[in-house]
Amino acid sequence: MQVEYTNSLVTWIYEGKKIECNIDGVEYAYANSKFVCVDSYTDSGFIHHYITFEGKNVCKYDDAGNLTILTQAGEQKQSIDKIDDIAIIGEKIYVMENGIHIQTYDFEAKNVGQIEPPNGYAFYRFLGEEKLEVVCQANPEYADSYGRVDFVFEYDFSHSSWTKKGLAY
Repeated sequence: MQVEYTNSLVTWIYEGKKIECNIDGVEYAYANSKFVCVDSYTDSGFIHHYITFEGKNVCKYDDAGNLTILTQAGEQKQSIDKIDDIAIIGEKIYVMENGIHIQTYDFEAKNVGQIEPPNGYAFYRFLGEEKLEVVCQANPEYADSYGRVDFVFEYDFSHSSWTKKGLAY
C-alpha cells in the first residue's frame, strides 16, 4: 500500500476508497501489513500513531511515555515511565517499557498482563507482526563467544516462556 503525506495530511487508498487523516507535524508515514504508522513531531517531541487501513486510530504514544488507546468510549490515557516500542498483535497492544517488561492492553485499554524478559536479558525492540518476537540485549555474561549480545526471542503463550531463536542482525 502506498502512503502519501504532507506536514498535516496522510492519505492512502484502501479497498478503492481514499482515506485521509489530518495529523499536525507529520515527519514520516508508512504502511506495514496491518496498520498505517505515522510519526509526527510537536514542540514536546515525537508522537507515534497506529491507524487501521480503514482510517480508525488505534493508539499513539509519545517520547514522554504518554500512551493513548482510542476505544469505543473515547481516549484512554496511560502514563508510562519510558516506552521503548509498541507492537499490535491480534487484539492486543504490547508496550515495551524501560526494557524491563512488556505491558499488555486490550483494545479497550484494559491492562491484561505483564511479560518479563528472559533471565539475564533486557528488552530492546519488537520484531514481526504475527507473533510476539523481540530483540533482547544480554548482560555481558550471556554474550556469545564473539561478544555479541543481541538475540531474538519468541514468546510461547501456552507456557509463558521465551524461546531463544538466534542472533539479531
